[in-house]
Amino acid sequence: MTIFSKWANPISVALMILISVGMVSAAETYKWTDENGVVHYSDKIPPSAQKSEKTVLDKQGREIKRIESAAMFEQRQRQAEEDAKKQAQQRPSPKEYRDRALLFSYLSEEDIDLARDRALVVLDAQAQSMWAVIAQLEERQKSLLERKGNGEALPEGELESVKNDLSNRRNTVRRYMEEKSKITKKYDEDKKRWRELKAMEKERLGNEAQRREPDKK
Repeated sequence: MTIFSKWANPISVALMILISVGMVSAAETYKWTDENGVVHYSDKIPPSAQKSEKTVLDKQGREIKRIESAAMFEQRQRQAEEDAKKQAQQRPSPKEYRDRALLFSYLSEEDIDLARDRALVVLDAQAQSMWAVIAQLEERQKSLLERKGNGEALPEGELESVKNDLSNRRNTVRRYMEEKSKITKKYDEDKKRWRELKAMEKERLGNEAQRREPDKK
């Protein structure tokens, strides 16, 4: 490794740089200034130079790139972390996103009722269809029980199969009803929050109008 200080003769330094560059396969020279203000040139970076910013020079002594110091790297990392924290603080919370979506999606309470009714219509249609199947199964079960009571031999497992099918479909209807209750509750909560947001918006606009009033006078 060859190191030169800034106090050396400029011509000698130039010659020694050319010689040292020619001896290394990388054909690069590192330049840095130490904590005492002394400028150094070398084909390798010594441990003592890790804290300093370095410039990489090519064969002609032109700057190729810069290597930041450890202190600069740490500072940049801290700045990046601080910027990330600021962005996280400025990012809307899930509650704020939901509030914005409510105001954007519905112009009136009637719009919320309409959205609720559309969701319930689907469940009601599914429940009605299931009740029709249940009615048919109940008739089938009644017929099988009458035949059994009259001493008629039933196909093996048929009565049990009908009973299981009835139980499953009644459970499905029960789930429909539970889902219907959840949907109704959700839209009721949406309507309540929508009213609150509209009231807050109205109050904010009123306050802004009052602040502008003295300017008109």
